Amino acid sequence: MNRSTQIILLASFAAAAVSPVHAQTIAASVAEYRGGDGTRTTNEDIARGMNIADCEDPDAEIVLSLDMNPGQVDIWHSNGQSVDCINAENARSANAEMRTCIHLTNLAVGADRQVVIPVSTLAAGDEANGNGNDVCANRNRTTYRLFLLDTDAIADSGMIASWGAVDVVLDSQSPGVPSVENATLAGTNVPVEWDPAEDGVDAVTNMRGRVEIFTDGCGMTDVEGAPKETVRTNLGETSYTVDLAALEVGDGGQVGVRIATEDQAGNIGDFSSEVCVTRVTGQGFCDVVEGGCPEGCSAGGVNPKNTAVFAFLVLAFVVSRRKQ
Repeated sequence: MNRSTQIILLASFAAAAVSPVHAQTIAASVAEYRGGDGTRTTNEDIARGMNIADCEDPDAEIVLSLDMNPGQVDIWHSNGQSVDCINAENARSANAEMRTCIHLTNLAVGADRQVVIPVSTLAAGDEANGNGNDVCANRNRTTYRLFLLDTDAIADSGMIASWGAVDVVLDSQSPGVPSVENATLAGTNVPVEWDPAEDGVDAVTNMRGRVEIFTDGCGMTDVEGAPKETVRTNLGETSYTVDLAALEVGDGGQVGVRIATEDQAGNIGDFSSEVCVTRVTGQGFCDVVEGGCPEGCSAGGVNPKNTAVFAFLVLAFVVSRRKQ
């Protein structure tokens, strides 16, 4: 091996030695969200993420589980961007104004290998430059990749031999106002339908309806303390059937119904305009058929828009029977 070859090889080894590229060595996952909506630990809850209620709770926390205990971790995040806070140039620059990542804090790892991060710390951002302090300011479902660096100091430069990363979802924006199909409905079991007002991020299949039924009648939605029942629909449902008999509403009685959309993170938007539902009972077409209702036919509630046509058909049927 000649001298020039040796120099080239030594230069290559030196470059590799100072390379900032390191593989992830700490496995981390979200174990719990604690905050405005209580403690959430299920896979569905973790996938739904944190919401406005968590941002408003000064005691809200994110609990991370690690597969090892480095003692201390220095925590950074990419502010919702696809930035590598370990290897990217200026990601953790010692010059705070040049940083492309957000420095949060340095925290101890518990004996149970868990790290507890206050949501208020995430919301405060980087104290050195004011960046990243708007995560709770009307951001629509944003993923924050938290980088956990094995050090008890602010790792604002240099290489990190041991680190981990985990994604946290935060949605601090409420969904829009749903639009209802009808302002008035009548019957006994009455389906109320709505358009959930998609926000461009949450699919309808990940949304729920929050249905409020005011049992003292219509026009009570703005009356403080008015008795009501609240129903949370299943994911993806955009209708709810109001059972007036079960609500003990008499014939001719009314209830007021309004709907709000709940997004994937559990944020609840403003309520829709009121739907006034009147209980109407009486004879249906099947009730006048000799022998009762055929299989599959029902003499349930009536929509006022169809009442005239329905009555005409019943009358025509009765007249035809009498002529036979």
